[in-house]
Amino acid sequence: AVHNGVLYVAAVDVNKVYRLSIGTFDDLTLRDSIAADGAIAVAFSPDGNEMFTAAHLTSEFIDRFNLNAAVDTWTSTTKVMTTSSLGGILVLQ
Repeated sequence: AVHNGVLYVAAVDVNKVYRLSIGTFDDLTLRDSIAADGAIAVAFSPDGNEMFTAAHLTSEFIDRFNLNAAVDTWTSTTKVMTTSSLGGILVLQ
């Protein structure tokens, strides 16, 4: 998923979401990673202040994150438990 010109990629095998900057010539540079248990997919709220990850494999929940724009960090706030392992996730406006 792309948010504010940054590519977010879920990495279920390492429990992270990677953030990559997209350069002028579409080159990608790893910025950092966000701890996200079992994340297989990423989506953002319409206002861009919340991120959601769908958990897969050994986890059964949707993880909800809030953005602290002042320091550009995401913090997990809520895990919504489900009854099965998840796949893709998207937010419709």
